[in-house]
Amino acid sequence: MDTWDLGAAFTLVGPAPAEPITVAEVKGHLRINPGQTFEDALIGTYIAAARSRFEAVTGRQIIRADFDLYLDRFPLGRTPLTVRKTPLVSVSAIKWYDTADVETTIAPADYLVDTVREPGRILLRGAASWPTGLREVQGARIRLTAGAVVDVAAVDGAVKRVLYDLVAAYYRRGGQDPAEVDAWLAPFTLVSLA
Repeated sequence: MDTWDLGAAFTLVGPAPAEPITVAEVKGHLRINPGQTFEDALIGTYIAAARSRFEAVTGRQIIRADFDLYLDRFPLGRTPLTVRKTPLVSVSAIKWYDTADVETTIAPADYLVDTVREPGRILLRGAASWPTGLREVQGARIRLTAGAVVDVAAVDGAVKRVLYDLVAAYYRRGGQDPAEVDAWLAPFTLVSLA
């Protein structure tokens, strides 16, 4: 079952990862004099906006980071849980809260994390089933790590190119999305065949 059907929300845990492209790289792409620094903060804002837009639309985390995935409920029965933050690297804990706000941790032996498939999944092992009787809001919290690369230098060239183009469009249009943004991001967007 898709996490969005379960009231999902991701929260970054710890410091924000570095941006996948730099102000200097964008200035080179835009042919802006490197000594001209009065717009550096604005360009930095556009870089963050482009990365955020890319990650939100495609479901792909560019730089590896830790997140808490909050769910209002688990899937029914033994249905696998799809994690729409990819690539999923690992799951370090699955906790749930009952109606009295008592926290319970699901034993790692009770679930399997599929990091090969995109999007990743959490499947139950043996006779385990997803807990029921959760509190109404944010009844479950899954600590996970997602992201394509650890080092900014390893970011895929095609991803960088799209980010450069988005930042250039924001720069030329005063922060507005270009009409072509969906077409630019489509090759990177997750498609569910299930």
